[in-house]
Amino acid sequence: MKSEVGKILIDLGKLVFAGVVLAGFMKENVSPWLLLSVGGSVTAMAIAIELYILWLDKIKIKQ
Repeated sequence: MKSEVGKILIDLGKLVFAGVVLAGFMKENVSPWLLLSVGGSVTAMAIAIELYILWLDKIKIKQ
């Protein structure tokens, strides 16, 4: 179960990153710094949580 949640979070991080890149190409009226900071933060948090969940799952398997 935890590995599935981890996979979902890594996919979420990828989608947010892709959305940030696409929004940057579309030249909407959004500050590029705000776009990159929010998108980068959400992507980093999703990846960090995913790695933490996978680490917990790995520890559980070793015990």
